[in-house]
Amino acid sequence: MSCKFLWQFLLHFIAVHYVSGQTCNFGAVPAQCTAPIDFILLLDASLSIREKWPRVQAFAEQFVNLFELDTTGPRISLIAFDKVATLISHFSTDSAQLMQALNTSYPLLDFADITLTHVAFLQAGNEFVQRERNFAVQ
Repeated sequence: MSCKFLWQFLLHFIAVHYVSGQTCNFGAVPAQCTAPIDFILLLDASLSIREKWPRVQAFAEQFVNLFELDTTGPRISLIAFDKVATLISHFSTDSAQLMQALNTSYPLLDFADITLTHVAFLQAGNEFVQRERNFAVQ
């Protein structure tokens, strides 16, 4: 799967899934992405999302399944945030481990009534620095 297509698909998926509440038809999606890309999925876990958390989890699972995770291919990390950032999973190449971490994260989240996006970006930056791959180019 080309990275250009992936971005177009991802933007379409987010727009369709969250604006209209519909899920996308995955039948037309080509093979999983195998490029050596590191993604950190930042998940809003503020109070306004609490009731919608199962939909956030479903989105994250569908996103993870877009990739053929591998030590020389894509890796994904999951971070939830409200007033603090909660690392759900370090970079992983195990989709089952990512989903287990996400599905057991609910008790760890505060769902505070404030959303501080910058704390999520700071945590993501730390994850990139601490878990850098030896073949990564800066």
